[in-house]
Amino acid sequence: MMTTMNNLAMRVMSAGQGIMPFNDDWARVQEIVDMINTVAIIIFSLVGLGVIALAIYIGFKMAMATDDSKRKDAKRQLIYAIIGVIAVLVIIILWTTVLRPALEEMMLSNAGGGNG
Repeated sequence: MMTTMNNLAMRVMSAGQGIMPFNDDWARVQEIVDMINTVAIIIFSLVGLGVIALAIYIGFKMAMATDDSKRKDAKRQLIYAIIGVIAVLVIIILWTTVLRPALEEMMLSNAGGGNG
């Protein structure tokens, strides 16, 4: 994972400086989209893991609750955590099926119609 982060950092630093050679517009578009995809996957994974850890904590909190008000509060928090997990999954599905292909298409049309 650290190697991926180092490669990503090098790509980000060199992307705007023209250091990395690209044979054609499609290779440059693919490189940028892959970089964005890597960052998105890391962010989505961290958020998902955080929400799952929170749900486990809230589950223990709910199991250890001594009175009804604490149990209801924990139940409400657990419902919100489940909604959070579902939201992260929906965002990942949207990214992979809709947003990433649209980004590729947009960047390819800009790369081909601009300075090329």
